[in-house]
Amino acid sequence: CGSFQSGWRIRSIASHAAPRHRAVRLQFWRPKAEDGAALVRVPVALKEDVKKMVRGKTLHVPRDSQNLLLDGTISNNSRNASLQARCLSAIDSCQLDADLL
Repeated sequence: CGSFQSGWRIRSIASHAAPRHRAVRLQFWRPKAEDGAALVRVPVALKEDVKKMVRGKTLHVPRDSQNLLLDGTISNNSRNASLQARCLSAIDSCQLDADLL
């Protein structure tokens, strides 16, 4: 017994991605972002650094807005913003531990 050939070829993961990448490059198709979000094109070498910066900024902005409402100050980084929010009782110690990870 041989294998049954139905006429459909088995496609690799790379062959699935290639037409999509071509369509994006030629601007026929654009990936959709969620509401309130945006997709940013960065060089692959910077991808992980940009992800880390976004994670930090995503935490820093809400903490600074909490601190600004409670005592009118902002901080230079997300760690200090979280520590200040804890001192002002805007967050509890469990949330502070999660912020500092």
